[in-house]
Amino acid sequence: MDEDKSGSHYVGIERGVKMALFSKKKKETLESSYIGYNDNILNLLSPDSVQEEESYVRSGANFTRTLVAVEYSAILNQEHIMNLNDLSENISVVQFLTEYDSAEVRKQLSESIKQNRQKADSKYVNDAGKAEAEAEIDSARMTLNQLSYKNERMYMFQMLIHIVAADIKELESLTQLIKSVVGPFTKTVTPMTKLKDAFDSFLPLGKNKVFELTYRPMNAEAVSFFFPFHENEIFDQHGIIKGRNITTGNVVIVDDSKLHNKHEFVIGMSGTGKTTYLFASMMRKWMLGTIIRTIDPKGEFGAIYKSLGGEWVKFSFNGGSIINPFDIPAISVEAQVEMEKQGMSEGNPLLSKISTLLTMFKLMFPNMDDLQEDILSKYLIELYAKFHINEQTNIQKLKNTDFPIMRDLLIF
Repeated sequence: MDEDKSGSHYVGIERGVKMALFSKKKKETLESSYIGYNDNILNLLSPDSVQEEESYVRSGANFTRTLVAVEYSAILNQEHIMNLNDLSENISVVQFLTEYDSAEVRKQLSESIKQNRQKADSKYVNDAGKAEAEAEIDSARMTLNQLSYKNERMYMFQMLIHIVAADIKELESLTQLIKSVVGPFTKTVTPMTKLKDAFDSFLPLGKNKVFELTYRPMNAEAVSFFFPFHENEIFDQHGIIKGRNITTGNVVIVDDSKLHNKHEFVIGMSGTGKTTYLFASMMRKWMLGTIIRTIDPKGEFGAIYKSLGGEWVKFSFNGGSIINPFDIPAISVEAQVEMEKQGMSEGNPLLSKISTLLTMFKLMFPNMDDLQEDILSKYLIELYAKFHINEQTNIQKLKNTDFPIMRDLLIF
């Protein structure tokens, strides 16, 4: 085995057919680790083009802009910073955080106090400028005190805000929204000469290419203000109590009638009270006039519903009630007229039922083709005709025993 001066090792195979090269492993960065791996996935995730314009970056069909925070208020207010978490889904906040050398911090703070003292004593600075300089001096002295007596750790904090919009108009609107929200605690600008660098800094590569534009030394308390630990509360005065927010302890009250999607999903280990919660929720809605229908395979609610004046319907193969897919519900004349207006099977209950049955059989036999579906449709019409049911039949006068069942189709 031979070794060259570069540190690479060459191992020769005895027969001279192959030669293997082993080099010292270079330090790999997150960005370089993406090269050559998962090309198919990366191609799907990546935009078809990235184009830098005068004040934004065009990423595929999207218009993007990455703002950088360049100045912060001398005294940070946590309530103002929390508003960042309520911004649109099209807005992302990116933060870079590194521990800062305390000695360097003391040096910079001392220099800041000196410069702001000169500014405050200058006769060319107006009252607002002097007040701002005094505030900066107080902030620097407070930080120095924490470093000296409390052994406070300091961090280099950097923040970027990335916007994605469908067009220029939306991009400008979101930009103004951000500036109004963050205005009370920081100033944000568009880095005109480094738009692409700012865009790259937003990517999940952990590399800030606009470091010199956005940085500020902060202690641990100030940095913690930027972490989204608060939650939006759900509290509607006209709703129903759903429980308690596990983080804040506040009561959660929801008005289902105001929701676009009224689905509710309850999950938990056995014995944690899922059934009790569901029953309490249904009873609250029932007391407010909502009709409750429950599919209850275990039969946990039937007896209680019956005691409250409800109906307990038991479905079983061995006696009791059965579900007959061939049963045609009675439809009022008004409902039939409305169906005709909407073009639903010309408002005829039989045609509407056959359409529903065809859908059911398509789910049961996904490979059914159009010809088979057409044949089945004709058989269904003949089956109903055998039971003296056609398009002219008054369905409202029929009893549930007047309709065919699945066995009748099988022997037909």
